[in-house]
Parts: sequence; structure tokens; C-alpha cells
Amino acid sequence: MKPGGTLVVQEYWRGHLWSAVPHVLVAAEADQYVTYLPAGTAATYASSVGIPGRDHLSRAERKLLAMESCVYRVVERQVAPETLHFFTRGSWARVNLGWTTERTFLGWYVNFELPATPSGTGLRTMDLVLDILIGPDGDWAWKDRADFDEAVRRGVLDPKLLATLEAESDRVRARVASRSGPFDERCRRGGQIRAGACPSSHRSTRWKAGVGVAGSSVTTCRARLFPAELLDALNAGIRERPHATIGRS
Repeated sequence: MKPGGTLVVQEYWRGHLWSAVPHVLVAAEADQYVTYLPAGTAATYASSVGIPGRDHLSRAERKLLAMESCVYRVVERQVAPETLHFFTRGSWARVNLGWTTERTFLGWYVNFELPATPSGTGLRTMDLVLDILIGPDGDWAWKDRADFDEAVRRGVLDPKLLATLEAESDRVRARVASRSGPFDERCRRGGQIRAGACPSSHRSTRWKAGVGVAGSSVTTCRARLFPAELLDALNAGIRERPHATIGRS
């Protein structure tokens, strides 16, 4: 797998494919993958939209029901905004940086998920509901904490996960304070360099759950630009070494 090629990030829930999103690989090292997701990329996701009895429910409730029952439809939608993703070996958090089409930096989105592991087509992980939003000024806030608590209450997620994710959030905030890794100023500045072609089509994966069967294809995205300073940051070795892997609960 070489920079500029396609890396498919797949989520699996209870043995069933939950999502498949093709990324452009920016850098791959022993401790970290960095990927780029152009706005307009077509990806496939699990959805409860159209499932009888769920249309009147909130998005959060539909997701929990889909996780509880493993019954969902497959939908394809375009990705927005454009984002840069940092997957660190052994980490329970993926850090994403986002920009508008006008190249305005939106901030960081910290997605708590199972530690990503290599697969035949890219990386395999699973979203754990809880997130953190960090603004360009460094202010942060929990996202979907109530939904996470409800998932634990209903037995969808293990209660032991909370301590693991809170410890991970402490590490993330320490990196914010030290402006290291994806929080380095050079990673957020809007320099411009092409990240190669859009992710290539990917229809090789069969869905095991839900009402539909589909894969993931990219047909509508356009080549985008990502911060040139990212490469300088990587080459300068400013990134932290990864913390020790936390065993799954």
C-alpha cells in the first residue's frame, strides 16, 4: 500500500459490515496511518432510514436500534467536508481535521472507535458512539455522551469502555495542549498540494447484515487539496510516539 493509493476503512459490528469508506493514503508508518478523504467521495453506511417503525425516531435512536438488532439498510452518500485522518497504532481515538471548500479550517473531530487494525483492503475498526469536538481555538466539548450512556444502559456497549475512552480523551487533550501530532499548527494551515487521485472504486465487499447488499464505490469525487505543511510535519518527525496499546475490555 503506497501513498496516493486507495485505503478502505471498514467498520464491523458483531461480525457484520457496518460501513466502507475509501480514503487516499497519505502516509503509512509502523505507528500511524494518515489518510485524506476528499469532499464528494461516495461511501456506504448502515442506516435505519426506511426500516418499518423507525422513521419517526431520532437519528441517535435509529442507530442504537440498528446496533441492537443488526437490521439496517445500506445507503450510499457523498462525504463532506474534506478531512484528514490520523490513525495511531493501539489508539481508541481517530483524530480528523476538516476544511470547508473555501479552505477554512473547521477544527478537529475526535472519533472514539476500536483500535484500527490492517485488513486486506485497508483498515478495520468500529465506531463507539462517543466523540469530542475541538474548535480551531482549542476549546473542546463531548459529543453524543448521552447516546453513549444510553448504549451502555441498553447493553449495546460494555460499561468498562467508559474508563478506557476517558483515559484516551486525557491523552488527546494533552496533545492539544502541547500542539503535537495532528494538533500541530503545521497540520491545520491551508497550504495546498494535491493528494493524488480520488479513491478508486471498491465493490468487493459483501454486506452480511441488513436488508440490502452493497459495496462502496467512488464515482463522483474530485481531486482535492490538503495542507502542504502536513508533509513537512511528518518529515520533521514532530509527531509523538504512540502510547502503549490498551487491551480491549
